[in-house]
Amino acid sequence: MIVIFGVPGAGKTTVISKVFEDNAISDKYQKVVYGDLVSRHISDLGIDRDMVRTLPLKKQQSFQKEIFSVINNMEKENGKEVVLDTHAFVRTVEGFLPGLPEWADLKPKRFLLITADNEVIRQRMANDATRKRTDFIDEIKELTTLSKLYAVSYSVFYSAPLTVVDNSKDVSIAVNKVKELLLRWKE
Repeated sequence: MIVIFGVPGAGKTTVISKVFEDNAISDKYQKVVYGDLVSRHISDLGIDRDMVRTLPLKKQQSFQKEIFSVINNMEKENGKEVVLDTHAFVRTVEGFLPGLPEWADLKPKRFLLITADNEVIRQRMANDATRKRTDFIDEIKELTTLSKLYAVSYSVFYSAPLTVVDNSKDVSIAVNKVKELLLRWKE
């Protein structure tokens, strides 16, 4: 499993979606978007995925356990290595909840952090009408710093290398870099 992190607005999902348009990648890997699994999981509850972070902590952790069980089974059933598009942490009303808790029983081989300049992230968030996001630069700075700290911590905890890819400029640069890495990692 390869885990790809990035704060909202860094362009993580955009980069990964474009990477998986290439058959050389999609033939070797299976893309899994954690947020999509959350949306499916909660569809009967009448809440959207941005509201999950307001639920009691035990309920959020229960969702995590159920979703990580599904993800672990995907890799076993499909035979393709999973590329998991997720967040390193989730801001909740009780604080920051780890996105990859130790009890998730994951076995990541590598971590990839998609980053961008804070002002670029702010502009992207301001232009995204589909989600409830901040556009306060101080808050974005905090999130990007925490994302890097969490990513390094996971790398140490799981003894898996961390690679950082900047997506501040032309998205095709980040897409090509991620493709190059994924193909190299399959050699």
